[in-house]
Amino acid sequence: MSKKIVLIGLLAFCIFYVLSMTAFAASEIEWVEKKDGAKLYWGNTITVEGYEVKAEDFNEDGMVFVSISKDGEKLKTSPLTAGLEFEYNDEIKVYAQKVDPNYEIIKKDGKEFKTGNWNPYAELDILVRGKPNFEINVETKKR
Repeated sequence: MSKKIVLIGLLAFCIFYVLSMTAFAASEIEWVEKKDGAKLYWGNTITVEGYEVKAEDFNEDGMVFVSISKDGEKLKTSPLTAGLEFEYNDEIKVYAQKVDPNYEIIKKDGKEFKTGNWNPYAELDILVRGKPNFEINVETKKR
């Protein structure tokens, strides 16, 4: 019985160790902002370092569905509202600054009415994983 308890404790410690190291490594990623406040309307796409970020769909509650693709393959899709972010494979991150349903509003008799005309957009920050940049110079004394 005590061998099982020790084995379960050791297994739990190993799992905790692996998960904590993974979380620590993910928190050490340095992100480099490539686009600040890129305005994407419904269906628009922006390309950053080979990744295509597309505003797939919007809803009335101020949410945008964003997809990340590369080489024609859709890698990840996620809903975002202002202040939220998502990333793919620790390589690219999308942060929503603002999501605006952008309704055409008509005022009549002190009341506001939304028409069927709307052109929603999202202002997105797009960041990529920072990669070290270094230069190596080799000098020899041979002629």
